[in-house]
Amino acid sequence: MSQSTVIRWVVIVLLALFGLWLVTATEWVEIEVDTPRKGEALQNEFFALERLARELGARVEKQQTLDRMPPPGAVLLLESPYWDMFPERPAKVRKWVEAGGHLVLAASALQNDQITSWVPVKGEKRPPKPKDAARARKDRDDPCRDVAERSGPGLADAGSYRVCAWPHWQQLNLQPAAAPPTWQVQGPEGIELVRLPVGQGSVTVYGPRSLLNNGEVVRTRSDHAALVARALQVERGKLLWVVPDEARPPLLLWIWQQGWAAVLLGAFAIAAWLWRGMVRFGPLGVVPPLQRRSMREQVAGTGSFLQHHGPSALHQAQVRALQETARARLPGYALLRGRAAVERIARATNLPASELETALVSRAERAPLAADLELLELARRRLHLSTSHYASQP
Repeated sequence: MSQSTVIRWVVIVLLALFGLWLVTATEWVEIEVDTPRKGEALQNEFFALERLARELGARVEKQQTLDRMPPPGAVLLLESPYWDMFPERPAKVRKWVEAGGHLVLAASALQNDQITSWVPVKGEKRPPKPKDAARARKDRDDPCRDVAERSGPGLADAGSYRVCAWPHWQQLNLQPAAAPPTWQVQGPEGIELVRLPVGQGSVTVYGPRSLLNNGEVVRTRSDHAALVARALQVERGKLLWVVPDEARPPLLLWIWQQGWAAVLLGAFAIAAWLWRGMVRFGPLGVVPPLQRRSMREQVAGTGSFLQHHGPSALHQAQVRALQETARARLPGYALLRGRAAVERIARATNLPASELETALVSRAERAPLAADLELLELARRRLHLSTSHYASQP
């Protein structure tokens, strides 16, 4: 036998021994692992329940508020903890049930006095029971139990279910004046689910915690799906309303939906007010020149206006303005008098001295002419702008 053959047989024997040890030293068991939720199931805790009801032929509507009641004969699963935030809600729900509606409530809703005033089911503290340590540990780790269903007149036995949802922390009992229930599920520690007639409708109260949630409805090795269908009275063509919460649109969105016209008008008014009061960093248009009027228009208009009130005052003001400008612009002008002063202005402005002298003289027998005022204003402006430009060189 060759060396390679010996090595091959040794490897085969070692593998066989390892396989034998693996089989005898380990134990293979099945472990149930929950599939992670995804899609709508992440946001909707009752997605599995709604899917189950639709598969059984029921019509399912999910509502975010209880502003209006479902049609008569429908089933209302009321899970919202804030359903009674408005005072008129309890009376509306009771009236709807008495008219033929079917209400489904969790046992935790029995803490509300407005419910217990007309729903004859109450939660009471469970009596203590002596248990050995092994039984207590089993009950704590494994909540699964067998429950019996009873329905019809006299609550005859109608079957049994395997329930693995944790029971309610209180024991459900019927009030003394309660009408006989039409459907009931009895567990080892008392009533688990019960349905009682109220007027022409009914109220179903379920105790097991999270029985209707996604993880429990599809739980394997239990009869939760069948029990949920019986609790909700799911039938082909029947309407099921699910109200998981009392949700309202955001305030700004609600204001826009209810009064968009007022919002637009208010926004326009605020924008106009801000635009009118904002600081301006420049003119709205091109700045016109300071002397945009012609000299003729200015002098003729002023003379026409003041001619009716005192032309002498206008002439004196024009002469005084020319004299002040000459004293400011012409060196030594303040010392000149008479003809010398007129000739100095005439040389500086390149205007005829004789016409300036005539325009400067105030005659009482006649009003100053517009031409005199125009000449005096022309002389003043030439002096003011640039005396060197118009002055004659000696």
